[in-house]
Amino acid sequence: MVKQMIVTAERTGNADECFGKASEYLRNEAMHRAHVLSLSIGTAIIIAGVVLQALGAGFALGKVIFW
Repeated sequence: MVKQMIVTAERTGNADECFGKASEYLRNEAMHRAHVLSLSIGTAIIIAGVVLQALGAGFALGKVIFW
């Protein structure tokens, strides 16, 4: 990708514009990936919390029933 950007910038004479567009594209990709990762981690934390609460309630109920 970098090689193609340099070749394009040399051909057109618009190095600033070419590298600006490339950096904007890469920034948008990084922001999208960070957003998706934060959603995934948040969902995993919520699921883990619910599972732990369910296990705690199950053990407590099991002790009461088999007491």
